[in-house]
Amino acid sequence: MVKVVIVEDNQSDEDQLRDHLSRYERENGESFFITAYKSALDFLSAYKGDADMIFMDIELPDINGMDAAHRLIYHTDEGDFEVTGVLSKVEEKLIPFGFFRCNYCYLVNMNRVESVDKDSVMAGGDSLQISRSRKKDFLKALADYYGG
Repeated sequence: MVKVVIVEDNQSDEDQLRDHLSRYERENGESFFITAYKSALDFLSAYKGDADMIFMDIELPDINGMDAAHRLIYHTDEGDFEVTGVLSKVEEKLIPFGFFRCNYCYLVNMNRVESVDKDSVMAGGDSLQISRSRKKDFLKALADYYGG
């Protein structure tokens, strides 16, 4: 099941997007679990980093969708840390410290990797999908980290 988030304040636009997703499900044998929010702040306060796809309106009542998309929440043993920025910039700074990107949404601390299976990595108790485009580089970085 694919977890989808919709952040849209206009009900007719949300309904139209849901119709497109339903049609895609029927035509491609896919299954979506959809969660919707009317404001970016509601989304940011509830989001646990587990969505496979996020559809976010740009013009929202509280903060715009672009600003919301730049907010990240880091989950650590000491708690969650919210950082505003672009993930690629954070990635550049953290690679020397043993972090590597496994997909569009996540940087993984290689020291916290518990296991890797076909398409996912278990890190810090969370299962994170490894994207096809990053899989080879991620596995190489993991092997290099552990001296392989």
